Amino acid sequence: MTKAQSSLFTQVRTGHIGLRDYLFSRKVPNVITPWCECGDGRETPLHVINQCMDPDLLEAAGPRPPTLADLRTQRDLQLALEDPDTTMDILRWLMATGRLSEFDLARRLDSARGAAMTN
Repeated sequence: MTKAQSSLFTQVRTGHIGLRDYLFSRKVPNVITPWCECGDGRETPLHVINQCMDPDLLEAAGPRPPTLADLRTQRDLQLALEDPDTTMDILRWLMATGRLSEFDLARRLDSARGAAMTN
Protein backbone atom coordinates (compact mmCIF):
# COMPACT_ATOMS: atom_id res chain seq x y z
CA MET A 1 0.00 0.00 0.00
CA THR A 2 1.37 3.40 -0.92
CA LYS A 3 1.43 6.29 1.50
CA ALA A 4 -1.49 7.93 -0.33
CA GLN A 5 -3.50 4.70 -0.24
CA SER A 6 -2.79 4.33 3.48
CA SER A 7 -4.03 7.86 4.07
CA LEU A 8 -7.15 7.27 2.00
CA PHE A 9 -7.78 3.99 3.82
CA THR A 10 -7.78 5.80 7.17
CA GLN A 11 -10.06 8.51 5.81
CA VAL A 12 -12.58 6.02 4.40
CA ARG A 13 -12.52 3.98 7.60
CA THR A 14 -13.11 6.96 9.87
CA GLY A 15 -15.36 9.00 7.56
CA HIS A 16 -13.05 12.01 7.97
CA ILE A 17 -12.62 12.47 4.25
CA GLY A 18 -12.73 15.29 1.70
CA LEU A 19 -16.26 14.54 0.55
CA ARG A 20 -19.14 16.99 0.87
CA ASP A 21 -20.91 15.29 3.78
CA TYR A 22 -17.86 15.55 6.03
CA LEU A 23 -16.74 18.95 4.76
CA PHE A 24 -20.22 20.41 5.25
CA SER A 25 -20.36 19.08 8.83
CA ARG A 26 -17.01 20.79 9.52
CA LYS A 27 -18.38 24.08 8.10
CA VAL A 28 -15.76 24.32 5.35
CA PRO A 29 -16.27 27.56 3.38
CA ASN A 30 -17.78 27.10 -0.09
CA VAL A 31 -19.26 23.69 0.80
CA ILE A 32 -22.89 24.72 0.91
CA THR A 33 -24.51 21.27 0.94
CA PRO A 34 -23.69 17.74 2.09
CA TRP A 35 -25.50 16.33 -0.95
CA CYS A 36 -23.69 14.61 -3.80
CA GLU A 37 -23.68 16.12 -7.27
CA CYS A 38 -25.96 13.27 -8.41
CA GLY A 39 -28.66 14.49 -5.99
CA ASP A 40 -29.42 10.97 -4.73
CA GLY A 41 -27.73 11.11 -1.34
CA ARG A 42 -25.20 12.69 0.94
CA GLU A 43 -21.68 12.49 -0.47
CA THR A 44 -20.18 9.90 1.87
CA PRO A 45 -17.63 7.18 1.08
CA LEU A 46 -20.39 4.55 0.96
CA HIS A 47 -22.51 6.65 -1.40
CA VAL A 48 -19.62 7.32 -3.78
CA ILE A 49 -18.36 3.73 -3.65
CA ASN A 50 -21.64 1.98 -4.32
CA GLN A 51 -24.61 4.27 -4.87
CA CYS A 52 -23.61 7.34 -6.89
CA MET A 53 -24.63 7.23 -10.52
CA ASP A 54 -23.14 10.60 -11.50
CA PRO A 55 -22.05 10.13 -15.14
CA ASP A 56 -18.88 12.21 -14.63
CA LEU A 57 -17.82 10.02 -11.70
CA LEU A 58 -18.50 6.82 -13.62
CA GLU A 59 -16.69 8.09 -16.69
CA ALA A 60 -13.63 9.09 -14.67
CA ALA A 61 -13.38 5.90 -12.62
CA GLY A 62 -14.78 3.36 -15.03
CA PRO A 63 -16.99 0.49 -13.94
CA ARG A 64 -17.03 -0.39 -10.26
CA PRO A 65 -15.18 -3.58 -9.38
CA PRO A 66 -17.62 -6.47 -8.74
CA THR A 67 -16.34 -6.70 -5.15
CA LEU A 68 -18.04 -3.37 -4.39
CA ALA A 69 -21.53 -4.51 -5.42
CA ASP A 70 -22.50 -5.88 -1.99
CA LEU A 71 -21.60 -2.75 -0.02
CA ARG A 72 -25.05 -1.54 1.04
CA THR A 73 -24.49 -0.32 4.60
CA GLN A 74 -21.74 1.31 6.62
CA ARG A 75 -21.22 -2.04 8.35
CA ASP A 76 -20.73 -3.73 4.95
CA LEU A 77 -18.10 -1.12 4.12
CA GLN A 78 -16.30 -1.60 7.43
CA LEU A 79 -16.25 -5.38 6.94
CA ALA A 80 -15.01 -4.97 3.37
CA LEU A 81 -12.12 -2.87 4.65
CA GLU A 82 -10.94 -5.90 6.63
CA ASP A 83 -10.23 -7.79 3.40
CA PRO A 84 -6.97 -6.66 1.75
CA ASP A 85 -8.11 -7.35 -1.84
CA THR A 86 -11.44 -5.55 -1.45
CA THR A 87 -9.70 -2.69 0.35
CA MET A 88 -7.37 -2.19 -2.60
CA ASP A 89 -10.34 -2.30 -5.02
CA ILE A 90 -12.06 0.40 -2.95
CA LEU A 91 -8.96 2.61 -2.71
CA ARG A 92 -8.02 2.33 -6.39
CA TRP A 93 -11.57 3.03 -7.55
CA LEU A 94 -12.08 5.95 -5.15
CA MET A 95 -8.81 7.53 -6.27
CA ALA A 96 -9.78 7.06 -9.91
CA THR A 97 -13.04 8.99 -9.43
CA GLY A 98 -11.20 12.29 -9.10
CA ARG A 99 -13.64 13.34 -6.33
CA LEU A 100 -10.79 13.68 -3.85
CA SER A 101 -8.59 16.37 -5.35
CA GLU A 102 -6.07 15.99 -2.54
CA PHE A 103 -5.09 12.68 -4.18
CA ASP A 104 -4.67 14.05 -7.73
CA LEU A 105 -0.88 13.93 -7.58
CA ALA A 106 -0.89 10.38 -6.20
CA ARG A 107 -3.30 9.34 -8.96
CA ARG A 108 -1.08 10.84 -11.65
CA LEU A 109 2.01 9.19 -10.18
CA ASP A 110 0.24 5.82 -10.05
CA SER A 111 -0.77 6.23 -13.71
CA ALA A 112 2.78 7.13 -14.70
CA ARG A 113 4.15 4.20 -12.70
CA GLY A 114 1.69 1.84 -14.39
CA ALA A 115 2.59 3.17 -17.83
CA ALA A 116 6.32 2.78 -17.13
CA MET A 117 5.81 -0.82 -16.02
CA THR A 118 4.06 -1.72 -19.30
CA ASN A 119 6.94 -0.35 -21.41
